[in-house]
Amino acid sequence: MMSNHFHLLIKENPDVVVTDAMLADRLECLYGRRRTTDIMTLLSDLNGRGDLNSAEKYKEQFTSRMQDVSKFMKLFKQLYTRWHNRKYKRKGTLWEDRFKSVLVESGQALKMM
Repeated sequence: MMSNHFHLLIKENPDVVVTDAMLADRLECLYGRRRTTDIMTLLSDLNGRGDLNSAEKYKEQFTSRMQDVSKFMKLFKQLYTRWHNRKYKRKGTLWEDRFKSVLVESGQALKMM
């Protein structure tokens, strides 16, 4: 985290099947325990009623963000901005530009990152 921007090194792995436990862990990092509990309870209720189609669609709303860097960055920046604005009693946007992504595969570029 810098004074006016931040850097993230993200490894994409679209082939990973996201289990409910993995989903809960990742959601808690983004939303906190209370919201995650609400999300996972609804997912469990849908599965418990046998409404597997609705449960899968609901789960997909969250897992799709985990496998798409653009969707993840949008959510991450929104949530951070809300937190920052509450903490410092301010309003409005925090980020000036859209995020910039650079593909880093290996070698010296990866070491520098």
